[in-house]
Formats: sequence, C-alpha cells, structure tokens
Amino acid sequence: MKADARAEAPPRWPPIAAAICLGLAIALSLAAMRDDPFPGDLSIILAVQAPEAPILDSLAWALTRLGRFLPMAAIGGVVAALVWRRGASNDAAVVVAATLLYPLNWFLKALIDRERPADGAAGVFERASGLGFPSGHAFGAMLLFGTMAILAASRIGPRMRRATVVAGCLGLALAIGWSRVRLGAHWPSDVLGGWLWGAGFALLLLVFDAFERVNVGAALGPRALTESQ
Repeated sequence: MKADARAEAPPRWPPIAAAICLGLAIALSLAAMRDDPFPGDLSIILAVQAPEAPILDSLAWALTRLGRFLPMAAIGGVVAALVWRRGASNDAAVVVAATLLYPLNWFLKALIDRERPADGAAGVFERASGLGFPSGHAFGAMLLFGTMAILAASRIGPRMRRATVVAGCLGLALAIGWSRVRLGAHWPSDVLGGWLWGAGFALLLLVFDAFERVNVGAALGPRALTESQ
C-alpha cells in the first residue's frame, strides 16, 4: 500500500489576517504615542462604568485577576499538557509559545510610553502601576485564548462543540478586556491595541506552525513513500 505523503499547502487567510491585525496595531500604537486619549475614549469608558451593578464590579475584578500573568501562564500550561497528552505535540508547543509571549506587552508599553487614565475624568477603581498602551491583560488574553480558538476551529470535530469552544475562548478574551475599562485601569484604545497585538501574534504563531508542518511533511514525504511500498 502506498501512502500519500504530499504536504498540503497552508491556508492563505492566516498570513493576511495577521498582516491586517499587526498593521492596525502599529498604526494605533503610533497614534497612542501622543499620550492623549483618543476621541471617544472618555465617552466609552463612562458608558461602560455607568451601570451601577455590584455584580458587574465583582465580575470585572474576577476577570482582571484571571487575566494576570501567573493565572494565564497556569491556564496555558494546563491546556498545553492536555493537548500534548492527546498526541498533538505541535499544537501543545504553539500554546506554550503563546503563553511565553505574554511579557512582550511590557516591551510595547515601554516603547509607546502612554499613561493610564487618571482620577477625575473617569472612575479609576484599580490603581494599576505602569504604563497603559497596550493593555497587557487584553494582549495576553487575546494571544492565548485567540490561539486556542484558532486551533479549536480546525481541530475539533463536532460542529456544536467546536463553536462552543471557539466562542468561549474569544468571549473570555473580550471579557477580560472589558474588565480593564470597567475598572478604569485602561482607556478603551489601550484595550483595542492589546486585542490587535494579541490577535496578530496569535495568527503569526499559527502561520509559523503551518509552514513548519508543510516543511516537515515535504522532508518526510519521499521516505514515507519508499518505506510504505
């Protein structure tokens, strides 16, 4: 029996989507270097903070704690271990890489050097230290959960389960970003920048992984054909 060892070409949409996300992230970052809130930042943060509901405040605090580096690293490690145990070592490596890229937002913050919201203009309920753009919580959440969502979209079989996992991952990434605005720790544009940078790097990881699979498949193809004859 002959095995078909030809490697399939990687899909074209991830590089295009990565370029769009990173291009928008760079443009937004350059604009954020002025250090002024963007038009609409104040009105959006006030609208997000307007509902006086203790349950929303508790939810925001819980999501913010979840989005910190150590909890995110723990989630990434557990997911990577589970994926590896199922025999998908490449996917596990991608999840680990997404987890380890979280501190990259600290470099971006130092480069862009934008301040967080101050008392007076909007409610500041979490007096976080450090700079504001991009939001590290939004960046890390979209990077890790976005990577998981993309992997799930192409790996999980049953449609309903696939849709549930993808929606859950993306919903968590968006909700963690929302919590930063609700608590006044970031301008909405800080969060948007974090989402764009996170999505861009998540897509890049999947692009590199896809090309690596193609290269390995091409290298092993002739050998696989010879051994299977």
